Amino acid sequence: MTRTPEPMIWPFPMPASPTLIRAYDNLYLAANGTDAQKRALGNPAQLPRPWDPGSITNPQLRYETWQWLEDVVTWFNHELVWNLGAGYIPACWPRHSHLVHEIAVLADQRRQASTHLTSDKLEEWHRYTWVPQLCCGQMTRIWGLVRGYACWASDVACH
Repeated sequence: MTRTPEPMIWPFPMPASPTLIRAYDNLYLAANGTDAQKRALGNPAQLPRPWDPGSITNPQLRYETWQWLEDVVTWFNHELVWNLGAGYIPACWPRHSHLVHEIAVLADQRRQASTHLTSDKLEEWHRYTWVPQLCCGQMTRIWGLVRGYACWASDVACH
């Protein structure tokens, strides 16, 4: 009997939707493209930055970014949280702007680490981004995320 191997871990959810990929491609070209490519993009300060959701005005890009962040939160809680008392990202994270800002940066930094050909950037992400959040209590102190988390919002969506 042959068994189909199951994945050891869930892979990080890289951006996969067309508008989000285009946004990242445009940012890459703004930084590394030819002069003609840079001119075609216009003012780089006007480009949407997925790590800064407030910079996104295109409704489709907002939707795709939101879906990607949801995938990242699911991945993060499944793959990286081993002590719920130390902190996890609650399901009501979209209701809290401080969490949206932090999660967008966390997701983008992890995305960037995945694009490198060596493990250096991934090791830096582990050391500087998520390990302090979970191990040093920053998630609890800054994000207010703990087991039995009581959301301040009275909306049912937070409970």
